[in-house]
Amino acid sequence: MKILILPRVTEDWDNLDTQEYYKKWNDGRDGIDTYQQHGALAWNDWDKHDFNLRFNLDLWNKKRKLPFVKYRAEIKRIARKTWKKANLEIARVVSGWPPDYFGERSDDIILIPIDDDDWIAPTIKEELLQAFSDPKISLVIWDSWMLDTINNKWEYNVPTINSMIWSCAYAVRSSMSNAEIEHNHMLMDQFKHTVPYIFLHKPLSIYQAHPGSTCGMRIYPFEFKTKRIPHPPDLSWGHEEKEDLYKLNLKINPHKIF
Repeated sequence: MKILILPRVTEDWDNLDTQEYYKKWNDGRDGIDTYQQHGALAWNDWDKHDFNLRFNLDLWNKKRKLPFVKYRAEIKRIARKTWKKANLEIARVVSGWPPDYFGERSDDIILIPIDDDDWIAPTIKEELLQAFSDPKISLVIWDSWMLDTINNKWEYNVPTINSMIWSCAYAVRSSMSNAEIEHNHMLMDQFKHTVPYIFLHKPLSIYQAHPGSTCGMRIYPFEFKTKRIPHPPDLSWGHEEKEDLYKLNLKINPHKIF
């Protein structure tokens, strides 16, 4: 059995400028209307302006010492350190939305769909090999942490039969359809009721709320304080990457330390 990481959305950040990124994002997701419909507003003028990614990207590059795309390139490198520690291959790298899986379809190939800033546990391969050794199981869901370096906190997410499955906290067999493989909160909520699945109540992934994430850019510009966040006592991995992220955030926010 083979287990592959399936990057859901990624970019060649090192060779991409900010305007190229905005155009790709705008073309691929019908512009900012997706967020305007949800009323996501910038903190600097909450009552007057809808979320405007182009404005926020331009403001980032004017105010921050590290350009947005360079920040995201470093974020991607930090995440891939965890992928390497897990000793997993990458199924394919895509740009755009929605991506499709073009590889071999097989019950013996397991896919972990995640974003390019998600972290995975070094033990995830062994955990999933054991979980999928039961041929009846098509979906495995696990607990996850959110590392929020905007508000300097951790949040622990335990999935239940009635809860949403987080985008970096499941794996499926590649024999499933693209619609079942690619993450959609409502689809996955329905999907888990229709196929054999199991929960692994272990924190096997960490997803990010960092300044350059989608949730971060929705509320940018903001003033945040760069802080070394204490590690959860029962989380045995991610220490090195968390320190890398702290040092990276110092580069874009050098005067907001406590």
